[in-house]
Amino acid sequence: MVNLKYVLHPGMAYVALSRVTNISGLHLLDLQPEKIYSNPTIKVSLESMPELNIPPVMSTQEVKMIHQNIENLQRHFSDIDQEIKDTADIIIFTETWLDSSTRPPQLEHFTPYCFYGNKITCTVVMYIRDKYTVSKITLDTTDKAIGIGAAFIPEINTVVLGIYKHPKTSVSDFDCFMSNIDSGLPDETHVVMMGDFNIDLL
Repeated sequence: MVNLKYVLHPGMAYVALSRVTNISGLHLLDLQPEKIYSNPTIKVSLESMPELNIPPVMSTQEVKMIHQNIENLQRHFSDIDQEIKDTADIIIFTETWLDSSTRPPQLEHFTPYCFYGNKITCTVVMYIRDKYTVSKITLDTTDKAIGIGAAFIPEINTVVLGIYKHPKTSVSDFDCFMSNIDSGLPDETHVVMMGDFNIDLL
C-alpha cells in the first residue's frame, strides 16, 4: 500500500513505488500524478549527458547481463523476478553481505562465483549460466572498501566486472583504483562493467 498524500519531496514517490515486488499487490491511495516527480537538477543533468554510442562487439551471440544491488543476498534472493532467472545469462549481485563462511543460494542452470571484499557489504556474487566456461580473475582492491568480481568468459572473449564502491570510500581512492584496473585484465578482450558506484554526480 502506497499513500501518495504524504509525498513531500522529489523522488519520494519513486522510492516508495520501487519497493513493490508484485504489481498485483500494489494499492495506491490518494493518487495525485503531480506528486510523482524528480529533482529538476537531476533532469537537467541527465539531459546534458552526451549520448554514448557503443559499437557492436558480439555480433554472433546475444548475452543478457543484469546487475542488482541486492542489500543482503540471503534475505532477498527469493524476491528476484522469475523472468530474470529465466532469461539472463549472467546476474551480478553487489552488496550481498556474504562472508567467506556463507554459501550463496543455488540457482538452477547457474554457477555462483563469489568475490569476497574486506567488508561483507563489498562481497560480489556472479551467477553465470553453466553453458559458459569461467575463469575468475583476482584484482587487488588495496584494502579499500571496494568490492569487485571479475570473470573471463572465453566463449564471448569478454571480461565481466561487477563493482561495488562503499559510500565511505573516497572518490579519489575509487578513481585511482579504476585507473589501474586494466593492468590486471587479459589483453585483447572486451570488458563489460556493471555495479553500484555510490558517487553523487550532482
